Amino acid sequence: MSVVSLVIGVITQGSMNIVDFFANPLAFAAEYAGKGYGGELKPSVFAQLGLTTSYIVIVLGGILYGASKKKRVLLLAFLPSLLVMLLQSAKGLFFFSIFMFIAGILLVRLYNKTYYLLTFKELKKLLIYGSLVLPIIIMSFLSRGLQHETNMDIIIHRIMRFSISYSSGHLYAFSDWFSDRYLSDSFFSYKQEEFTAGFYSLMSFFRMFGDDREVLLGVYSEYFEHEFHLKTNIYTVFRGLITDFTLIGSLIMACFLGFICNLFFYRLLCSKANAFYIVFFIFFVGIAYQSYIISTLMWLTIPVVFTFLTLFLFVYFKMNNKLRY
Repeated sequence: MSVVSLVIGVITQGSMNIVDFFANPLAFAAEYAGKGYGGELKPSVFAQLGLTTSYIVIVLGGILYGASKKKRVLLLAFLPSLLVMLLQSAKGLFFFSIFMFIAGILLVRLYNKTYYLLTFKELKKLLIYGSLVLPIIIMSFLSRGLQHETNMDIIIHRIMRFSISYSSGHLYAFSDWFSDRYLSDSFFSYKQEEFTAGFYSLMSFFRMFGDDREVLLGVYSEYFEHEFHLKTNIYTVFRGLITDFTLIGSLIMACFLGFICNLFFYRLLCSKANAFYIVFFIFFVGIAYQSYIISTLMWLTIPVVFTFLTLFLFVYFKMNNKLRY
């Protein structure tokens, strides 16, 4: 369902023809990415269904792989996110999927009381799988304006710039924003131009209750750029928290959320097959990884998937008589 929906979602975008992908995959992905950045993509039920089911597949895939170690589960779990990276030149879903998948494996280990992260054998497997996926990631980078470039020096330089921007740009961007906001003139200067009360951190819930204030495609209009090394408009979850709750308020929110996460993890260890705590743990790992963006809860898809998975596991445990209150 996920794969078919993703393919149909791409085909429904007007001039997009799936046959063109096999003729020139880089040009195809570049065209789709260009439409996305230009705001030309049409709303599609299939595209949304494909994205939603992609999250469901990776969460259940991580749990199944943790319990079975079957390679076909690994392949099938990542198939939708790999397809998105190939067809749409979008890497975010794939990297997010990696951590959701790992969370599923860690969950199984918690229940099996095997408290370790990686063995040497698993590290070797990780390096092998990473090397297999690397060409697809490079293709995704090439489709961002390099599909017609023939100069290898320019290609290598641009790929390095993309890699640095994706992996580290948010750190420098937030540091620059924070310094400009609070450390101007060599002393601490507190200022808060706006107070959005959680809008950036919990945007999906605001949208759910009818908040229709306009937000730019990339949320922040300013770009941080350092010579030719990196360029980004990603400023980490901390900028969203500070904008929403002020500097002091963001620290209070961090303490409160930390307490809640700690409590839920404790309840996970004390409970037998509790659907809510299981899903919360998996999403916590994914959201913690994705703290480089404003907030994973910007997208309504996340609470929808969270709710569906909680209900699904609840019914599954109930049917198998494994749920303990």
